[in-house]
Amino acid sequence: MAFGALIPAAGLSSRMGRFKPLLPLGGGSRLTEEGRTLLLRCSAMQRELQACCHRIFENHFSDYTLPAQD
Repeated sequence: MAFGALIPAAGLSSRMGRFKPLLPLGGGSRLTEEGRTLLLRCSAMQRELQACCHRIFENHFSDYTLPAQD
């Protein structure tokens, strides 16, 4: 499964003299915090998808067995 994400970021801050996505925020930068949030949400989505697939399999294919592989 593939998906995309848009991390909002702006250009150079004239007052701060640095790129806005790289300004300090929570021990990192806005960009690192957005990336961390994205990773956490992806992990949560993956767990939900796995649980959903497990429920579907249990409800609809519980008596199905895979053939033995040599």
